[in-house]
Amino acid sequence: MRRTETAVDSRAGIECYGYNTSGDTGLEADKASEWRAGRDAFQRSLDVWKGIEHPARMSATGFEVTPPALVARKLAECDRAIQPLRAAR
Repeated sequence: MRRTETAVDSRAGIECYGYNTSGDTGLEADKASEWRAGRDAFQRSLDVWKGIEHPARMSATGFEVTPPALVARKLAECDRAIQPLRAAR
Protein backbone atom coordinates (compact mmCIF):
# COMPACT_ATOMS: atom_id res chain seq x y z
CA MET A 1 0.00 0.00 0.00
CA ARG A 2 1.20 3.54 -0.71
CA ARG A 3 2.03 4.83 2.78
CA THR A 4 2.11 8.52 1.89
CA GLU A 5 -1.27 8.43 0.19
CA THR A 6 -2.86 6.48 3.02
CA ALA A 7 -1.39 8.79 5.65
CA VAL A 8 -2.76 11.72 3.68
CA ASP A 9 -6.17 10.01 3.89
CA SER A 10 -6.32 11.36 7.43
CA ARG A 11 -6.91 14.76 5.83
CA ALA A 12 -10.16 13.39 4.40
CA GLY A 13 -11.11 12.33 7.90
CA ILE A 14 -10.34 15.78 9.27
CA GLU A 15 -12.46 17.36 6.54
CA CYS A 16 -15.29 14.97 7.34
CA TYR A 17 -14.86 15.74 11.02
CA GLY A 18 -15.09 19.46 10.32
CA TYR A 19 -18.26 19.00 8.30
CA ASN A 20 -19.91 16.97 11.03
CA THR A 21 -19.26 19.57 13.70
CA SER A 22 -20.53 22.47 11.59
CA GLY A 23 -24.05 22.34 13.01
CA ASP A 24 -25.51 20.33 10.14
CA THR A 25 -29.02 19.22 11.02
CA GLY A 26 -29.31 16.31 8.56
CA LEU A 27 -30.90 12.97 9.25
CA GLU A 28 -29.36 10.87 12.01
CA ALA A 29 -28.58 8.07 9.56
CA ASP A 30 -26.70 10.52 7.34
CA LYS A 31 -24.77 11.91 10.29
CA ALA A 32 -23.82 8.41 11.43
CA SER A 33 -22.68 7.52 7.93
CA GLU A 34 -20.55 10.66 7.68
CA TRP A 35 -19.00 10.08 11.10
CA ARG A 36 -18.21 6.46 10.18
CA ALA A 37 -16.56 7.59 6.93
CA GLY A 38 -14.39 10.05 8.87
CA ARG A 39 -13.61 7.39 11.47
CA ASP A 40 -12.58 4.92 8.76
CA ALA A 41 -10.19 7.47 7.25
CA PHE A 42 -8.61 8.14 10.64
CA GLN A 43 -8.27 4.41 11.33
CA ARG A 44 -6.54 3.81 7.97
CA SER A 45 -4.15 6.64 8.69
CA LEU A 46 -3.41 5.41 12.21
CA ASP A 47 -2.77 1.89 10.89
CA VAL A 48 -0.15 3.30 8.53
CA TRP A 49 1.45 5.42 11.25
CA LYS A 50 1.92 2.28 13.37
CA GLY A 51 4.25 0.94 10.68
CA ILE A 52 6.43 4.06 10.51
CA GLU A 53 9.29 3.98 12.99
CA HIS A 54 10.29 7.65 12.88
CA PRO A 55 7.33 9.75 11.73
CA ALA A 56 8.07 13.18 10.31
CA ARG A 57 5.87 16.27 10.00
CA MET A 58 6.41 16.38 6.24
CA SER A 59 6.11 13.58 3.70
CA ALA A 60 8.96 12.72 1.35
CA THR A 61 7.09 14.65 -1.34
CA GLY A 62 6.76 17.80 0.77
CA PHE A 63 3.19 17.47 2.04
CA GLU A 64 2.43 18.29 5.65
CA VAL A 65 1.13 15.16 7.37
CA THR A 66 -1.22 14.82 10.29
CA PRO A 67 0.71 13.63 13.35
CA PRO A 68 -0.37 10.23 14.70
CA ALA A 69 -1.36 11.69 18.08
CA LEU A 70 -3.84 14.05 16.38
CA VAL A 71 -5.17 11.21 14.24
CA ALA A 72 -5.75 9.11 17.39
CA ARG A 73 -7.58 12.00 19.11
CA LYS A 74 -9.82 12.58 16.11
CA LEU A 75 -10.54 8.85 15.86
CA ALA A 76 -11.65 8.87 19.49
CA GLU A 77 -13.83 11.93 18.85
CA CYS A 78 -15.53 10.13 15.97
CA ASP A 79 -16.14 7.11 18.20
CA ARG A 80 -17.71 9.36 20.84
CA ALA A 81 -19.93 11.05 18.23
CA ILE A 82 -21.06 7.73 16.74
CA GLN A 83 -22.04 6.20 20.10
CA PRO A 84 -25.21 8.26 20.73
CA LEU A 85 -26.23 7.94 17.07
CA ARG A 86 -26.14 4.16 17.42
CA ALA A 87 -28.28 4.40 20.56
CA ALA A 88 -30.81 6.55 18.70
CA ARG A 89 -31.53 3.81 16.15
